[in-house]
Amino acid sequence: MRALLVDDSRAVRKVLSRIIAGLGYEISEAGNGQEALDLIKSKGAFDLALVDINMPVMNGLDFVKAARADEDNAEMMIMMVTSESEGTTVAR
Repeated sequence: MRALLVDDSRAVRKVLSRIIAGLGYEISEAGNGQEALDLIKSKGAFDLALVDINMPVMNGLDFVKAARADEDNAEMMIMMVTSESEGTTVAR
């Protein structure tokens, strides 16, 4: 199984990578949504994506919209992993 970690914080990616790799996932990392889309394009669909909301270049919400627009990613589980607590942002 393959997981994609999308966060602009290298430290957060490192922590998540240890946890997810420990569950048996092969890990790929991206520092923003555009890098993540590029990885999907080059490596194919992932089983799981852990995505931050606030990132430069392309934020997590825009990444999710773009990823879901491609039917090849329909089976990819996406989990938002963020410190964002603003109610309207979380609801989106």
